[in-house]
Amino acid sequence: MPNKSYTVEKVGSIIKLTEKEESMIDQLFSREEVKAGDYLLKMGEVCNKTWLIEKGLLQFTIIDDGDYRTFVFRGEGEFTSDMDSFINKSVSQKNIIALEDCVLHSITYDQMQTLFANISLGERFGRLLAERAFVSVVNHFISFYTKTPEERYLSVLNSKLNLLQRVPQYLIASYLGIKPQSLSRIRRRFIQK
Repeated sequence: MPNKSYTVEKVGSIIKLTEKEESMIDQLFSREEVKAGDYLLKMGEVCNKTWLIEKGLLQFTIIDDGDYRTFVFRGEGEFTSDMDSFINKSVSQKNIIALEDCVLHSITYDQMQTLFANISLGERFGRLLAERAFVSVVNHFISFYTKTPEERYLSVLNSKLNLLQRVPQYLIASYLGIKPQSLSRIRRRFIQK
């Protein structure tokens, strides 16, 4: 049996695919390479793609009181998009930036509709992606109200994405909702333990 493409492997890990459907997945997704610092989406644009990350790390930012704030990191094996803008064709209030050189597989809105209509479990795939995104956002939101900055730092420390090795400390601080100086104090306490 020939090796399956990255997109077929990842979609196939979520829903069962026939060989014909695997071929369709390969046709619907396009491989992209982006460099660190490139914007996949800028505030004010409409998000017209959903991406599957094969390699690299993406950062989502918003502007809050004139400052850029990081609120999400997405890495290898994850599907991601500005779902509100993608689904509703509305102007995005977010930036999506490559923090590292990335290999991505993208699918447009129209191609996603083709996937939903022509793959037997396509709509289930869409629902499961939406559920995962919803749970991730809700859990992150709740952590800001129920966890201390130290507890949120511990979550980052244990992240499967190895964020502390891959992301500058000022972005980690932004993601945790604290100042870089506060992050330095938290890090010192963890080192002393």
